[in-house]
Amino acid sequence: MEKAATDIYTFENLRRNGFTYIDKTAILKQLADMSRGKQFFIARPRRFGKSLAVSTLQCLFEGRRDLFQGLAIETATDAYVIEVKRDSTPMKAIEQIRDKSYTDKFRLAGKPITLIGIAFSTKKRAVSGAKIVREA
Repeated sequence: MEKAATDIYTFENLRRNGFTYIDKTAILKQLADMSRGKQFFIARPRRFGKSLAVSTLQCLFEGRRDLFQGLAIETATDAYVIEVKRDSTPMKAIEQIRDKSYTDKFRLAGKPITLIGIAFSTKKRAVSGAKIVREA
């Protein structure tokens, strides 16, 4: 039987020490993906889990996948981000993925990310190169 705690306010402590955690990560994922907005006000009564929710979001933003094993937010599939550059290099495509933060929402979900940069030559009308980079 799992242990119950009433005085632990950090997600990491609950998960690492085997305490009961009621899984709310599916709801927190909706907040974290930022598709519904960029700012949120979390209003709840005193001692109703605000600190734990913020701690859980912090671990999610830090990409601490090990803490989310077995929870609704855990995903086993990789995210693939592909950028094609015309008359350039595959590394320029990879740089654009990083510079424009294309991977942020996947990183927040804790998914392993694979970046694929493809160079296309308009002169040859063909792919002139490709580069694959796997990020943790």
